[in-house]
Amino acid sequence: MRVFDFENDDIQLQTEHDFQDMDFVWYDNPIEHFDLLSIDHKVNSFYQLRYYCEVLFFLNSDMSRDLLKGIFRHIGSRDSGKSIRTYSKHRVEQMVDEVLLYKKTPYCHRMRRIIFNPNKIMSQEEKQSIASKIISKGFTYTEFDLRQIVDKLSDKQVVITNKRIASEMMCSERTVSRLMNNLIKNVIVKENEKTRRELSIAQCIEWIEVLSDNGNQMKMQELKNLSNVRDYSVIKEAINRYEIEF
Repeated sequence: MRVFDFENDDIQLQTEHDFQDMDFVWYDNPIEHFDLLSIDHKVNSFYQLRYYCEVLFFLNSDMSRDLLKGIFRHIGSRDSGKSIRTYSKHRVEQMVDEVLLYKKTPYCHRMRRIIFNPNKIMSQEEKQSIASKIISKGFTYTEFDLRQIVDKLSDKQVVITNKRIASEMMCSERTVSRLMNNLIKNVIVKENEKTRRELSIAQCIEWIEVLSDNGNQMKMQELKNLSNVRDYSVIKEAINRYEIEF
């Protein structure tokens, strides 16, 4: 399930590039690339919701206040299936007003060299084949590219593996292994630990919502049994976040 799946073709969800009807563009130096189309995990914090709003407005600076508020009221509701909890209408609209006021340039999590044309239908294997041919002609990936992909996967809250990195970089796992060093390996271990913890916290918050909706009194043991989370520090953190963001 994609978080942003509008039928309105006028809404820009990715950084625009001059493809000139080609399958892809290649940049010698990595460039900023924002991509809301690829987000397929639920919103798990108000900070994340705000960041997506900043990116959407950055890509669509002429978008009306009412449309932006409507989009994020919908996304920020658990009933939409796009968020692990519901944020109040007042809080979401206040956030949108602040985004429109400050017009902040969002931090870019995706510096890319190769960008594939979203209007061209290609399989992941075809994309990897194209990238491999480009590299064989003298273009090379660097540790910088690897770190960018690690940051991107961490931001998407998926467990990072060489296979996932290779898929995102459009290269072979052998290339990933060649670029890997102990510093990056340590970063991946720490990011995976954080990701697993955040996923467990998100799971607990979903169960807290269910218990709260049913009028049940929140009990640590019941929450532990429902969520299958055995770490009480994770459960406490989930309850704390739920109470703070309520």
